[in-house]
Amino acid sequence: MAHLYRNTVHRYVDGDGKRCSKNTPDARKIVEKSRSWYGRYRDAEGVEHRIRLASDKNGRSTDAP
Repeated sequence: MAHLYRNTVHRYVDGDGKRCSKNTPDARKIVEKSRSWYGRYRDAEGVEHRIRLASDKNGRSTDAP
């Protein structure tokens, strides 16, 4: 059975809101959902595959290659 989901994206920002590394003093961790939707399924051999599908759930705006 296939599943639709959006990845969780972790990024770090400094006091001014600019992106930085996590080792920067005063860095804050921001957790967001990705813009793209992904599909996850297992094939007949039981191997899990994940593919990027589209930027909206209905698939009107496809980002996939």
